[in-house]
Amino acid sequence: MPLKRSGASFKGLCPFHNEKTPSFHVNPARQIFHCFGCHKGGDVFSFLVEHDKVTFPEALRILGERAGIRLDYESSQNGVGSGQRAAVLKANAFAADFYHRSWLEGAHSAGVRAYVEKRGISAGTAAQFKIGYAPEAWEALLGNARRAGIDDKTLELAGLVSPRSEGHGHYDRFRNRLMFPIWDGRNEVIGFGARTLDGREPKYLNSPETPVFSKGRCLYGLNFARSAAAKTNALAIVEGYTDVVVAHQFGFANVVATLGTALTEEHLRVLRRYGERVYVVYDGDAAGEKAADRSLDLFLRENVELRVVTLPAGLDPDEVLLQRGAEAFQACLDAAKELFDYRLDVAVRRFGAGSLATQAQVIDEILGSLLATTNPVRRDLSVMHVAGALRVDEKTLRLRLRERSAARAALPRPASAAPGTGASAPASGGAPLRASGARLRDPAIEAAEWLIEALLAAPEAIPMVRERVPLEDFPDDGTRRIAGTIFDLADSGHEVTAAAVTTILGDDPLARRVIELADQEFPRERAATRIDESARTLEIVRLKAQAAEHKRRMIVSTDPEEKTRLAMELESIRKAQHEKL
Repeated sequence: MPLKRSGASFKGLCPFHNEKTPSFHVNPARQIFHCFGCHKGGDVFSFLVEHDKVTFPEALRILGERAGIRLDYESSQNGVGSGQRAAVLKANAFAADFYHRSWLEGAHSAGVRAYVEKRGISAGTAAQFKIGYAPEAWEALLGNARRAGIDDKTLELAGLVSPRSEGHGHYDRFRNRLMFPIWDGRNEVIGFGARTLDGREPKYLNSPETPVFSKGRCLYGLNFARSAAAKTNALAIVEGYTDVVVAHQFGFANVVATLGTALTEEHLRVLRRYGERVYVVYDGDAAGEKAADRSLDLFLRENVELRVVTLPAGLDPDEVLLQRGAEAFQACLDAAKELFDYRLDVAVRRFGAGSLATQAQVIDEILGSLLATTNPVRRDLSVMHVAGALRVDEKTLRLRLRERSAARAALPRPASAAPGTGASAPASGGAPLRASGARLRDPAIEAAEWLIEALLAAPEAIPMVRERVPLEDFPDDGTRRIAGTIFDLADSGHEVTAAAVTTILGDDPLARRVIELADQEFPRERAATRIDESARTLEIVRLKAQAAEHKRRMIVSTDPEEKTRLAMELESIRKAQHEKL
């Protein structure tokens, strides 16, 4: 990224949104970046998370490797250290090369190449996706890997070989199968999908769970789709490996696939990092419609704009492209329906239309999706949309929704579900600290924000602040957690900077709020005045709360002595309050 110096900072065109005038600033002194156009900001870790679409632990590992610092955080999670992880990735890369060479040059792979060609996949596309062939032999990969210096235990850890049930040794896990390497977002081979070529079950066999691979959160083709997704802010999900390969061949570069599994919440978290709009494209048959129906409610619990694509009956995505062309597939995408419109169509097909009884069944079917919508604004708009589409009274629909919600709330909770947990629980950090570009009107939260701004600008004032404003006086969970992180950094002897605070907060949404507060360019010379004003406001808020509590206790108390004591304490609180004003 080309950056030019601008005062104490550097600026350039933002990599996160299209712009012609530079609004992206990097502040070396504070070790933070911030875009005044799209309001993204953070430190070097959050930049990598946003730009390269990796998780925070992955960002730590990537930057650690660049700096020559070895991180063994994996060992505390799954017993596998970073050295073993690197060995598994090396074994996977070797296997991908071996399978691809076998497909290109193997004596028995001519039929496999013919099969790939018959499926409409060009030689160039096959090379791009490194399609391969696992020979029909027990130790083809094993023998070659040994000669390359890769030991059997590493191959087993990578899921490439299996231990023999009798005696010693191992054998190849994949035999006589068409091989599809699976890459992560950093273009590292993390696993394989393998299609049978001789009718052997299962039809598709994936790598097992390994230190680098989990099919419940991996998406095939994501490494190729990320650039297109960044431009379109959208991803399309299909079911099969060949669907992805053919889609990319026809120019639809933002297409990915699950690995033979239903969509999971982990998949959605990955999708959200790459695009805000998702097209679900399942096969145009009853099984495809059923698969789509099972996964759609997940989107209602995530802030993802969903469109459901219906294909011509009996055709898979790759068949639509190969038989009818790119224009036909694009027409299917253009005709994609919003989730509730799709659900309405499915319900009407299932129950029929016209009679009052069938309309009631359709409404009850849709109510389940409305209840699954956790965003209240989105739910409200969806209720209005459904009421209009079904031509029913909106008030009646809302009444029925409340009845269903009350009935669901009355059901016994699972023993493992604690209050406040689950998909609908609020995100950690409580209410947002500040709406973009505007102060919150709550004076206590506003004062707490001012205090945090002052501490980030003048950390030498931390001891004075802690003496006047204990952590429990911060008015909400968000400001309390940020202040606590600042205090912990000071106690540990580390430098208190916005970059250090956001590094500790990691993926937490509060990290971005810290950047917004730190980016106010607060003048250090005003720190003492700001701290005094903010601390006094929080002290007044605390005293008001104490006064209210004393009044309440005086009202409910039946003990004359206790009432007298509370009255005396209340007078002292009011006096202290007056002194602070």
